[in-house]
Amino acid sequence: MRVLLINPTLAGESFSQHLGITSLASYINARTPHRAEIVDFGFRRRGWREYLDSRVRRLDPDAFGVTVASPNLFAAKTIVDALRPHGRPILGGGTHCTVMAEQALDDLGCDAICIGEGEFTLSEYLDRLAAGAVPDGIAGLLSRRNGHVIRGEPRPVNQRIDDLPDDDWALWDDVQLHLDVFGMLSFYGTRGCPHECSYCTSATLREILPGNFRLCSPELYAARIGRQFERFGPRGFRVAWLWDQVFTRDAAWLARFCAEYRRLGLHHLLPYSVYVRGDELDEERARLLAESGCIIIRVGFESGDDWMRCEVYQKRISRDSYRETVRLCRKYGLSVTGYYILGGPGETWRSMWNTYRLARELAVDTPTFYVYKPLPRTAAVKKLQDLGGYFTDVWHRKVLDIRFGGMVHTPHLSPRQVEMFQMVCALRFLPIVLLRQLVSLGPRYFSLFWGFIRRGRRHGVGIADSYRHFTYTISIQGATRAWRRRMAAAERAGAAAGVSVPEGTGAGKAVG
Repeated sequence: MRVLLINPTLAGESFSQHLGITSLASYINARTPHRAEIVDFGFRRRGWREYLDSRVRRLDPDAFGVTVASPNLFAAKTIVDALRPHGRPILGGGTHCTVMAEQALDDLGCDAICIGEGEFTLSEYLDRLAAGAVPDGIAGLLSRRNGHVIRGEPRPVNQRIDDLPDDDWALWDDVQLHLDVFGMLSFYGTRGCPHECSYCTSATLREILPGNFRLCSPELYAARIGRQFERFGPRGFRVAWLWDQVFTRDAAWLARFCAEYRRLGLHHLLPYSVYVRGDELDEERARLLAESGCIIIRVGFESGDDWMRCEVYQKRISRDSYRETVRLCRKYGLSVTGYYILGGPGETWRSMWNTYRLARELAVDTPTFYVYKPLPRTAAVKKLQDLGGYFTDVWHRKVLDIRFGGMVHTPHLSPRQVEMFQMVCALRFLPIVLLRQLVSLGPRYFSLFWGFIRRGRRHGVGIADSYRHFTYTISIQGATRAWRRRMAAAERAGAAAGVSVPEGTGAGKAVG
């Protein structure tokens, strides 16, 4: 059986590497007799219908799968409507379908919904289709037949994530474009998150899927990154982008990962970036990250207002913890990308100015200000209602950009006012980033900029999105140059002290 898995990225970020469907397609191809391919529209928004039709003709699939996040519900529905005339079964999956299963079945008009992780559920579904059997009642599947909803038993989460095959990024038609434009591939060695942040779906997913937080072997994780570098390094793979939500939570696990990354020689070859919680970084962990090739730490500061951050967002991290995190990163030469949320439940002008003041005080390398989006069934939605706010239901009418566009009304602020304040923050902090890049690159900045814009327009990326991608890509390049200088200084210091510093062994020799 053949299945076409679709990432409905008709708007928003062009950096759209989706780990979920990549893992799903890789499993189907490596561990089952079936065949899976992937469609993504990050660089195909102009003429996306023609591209989709050409991929359907090429594979002639027996079934379709569409992954759905709440902000792209409208895009997913648009894709499902375009697929319906082909007359093959259509499955919905992803976080939104897991959290809102029965409503998603109605909203999308799919034949079935996958609840939770899909590797085993999709495999069994394709087995049933191949045998000519009715694919109803499969564990982890919600389907509709003759007007009746049929819910299979809950499927436990896979606790043996080490047994999954490596992600096969060659399944992406546009992987070379991703490498040319961003130079990055995505990875995760954990699944889930143990924390209770009210704006995130992780806590909701743990209720639906008990045991959702898992870690793979850190040695295997490092080896998988090495194998991808061996394969895609010659094609422009320059930075490993790790999406683990709590990468530094387990100090012993982190130490083993960093040791293996160094043993493979990757710390000289392939820098990487990770998420870090503000209360999960200390001196030892910062040192391990820096010595193993980490160049960018991504931190969710969320709000500079203590009540908003601790009580509304339930992220009970003190400002002093954030200050210490930034101090450690500066000490060890780690660039910091900071994320802030504007317009959440109970937000006021005063609380937003507190966020502005914290961002100014911390002065991280790349501050990013998001407008709050009320994800379904998260604790923050109830907080919004309890605090006298409401949100407009636009999920069905357009694709929502997670960065921009207000949809929440609080007793104190309208969506438009939040958007205006986001612009104030951009006008304050973006010129600093721009000046830093101009000083670093000199006249080359302008030729790189126009080349990036032209390339983006050629592939259907808007000018504003292209500029944002360019700015962040240049920041990554700057962090990479600083990493190279740091590594060279360490080698010189080691040589002066008579200590042998191992050269990069090459990922092929280390993990082949």
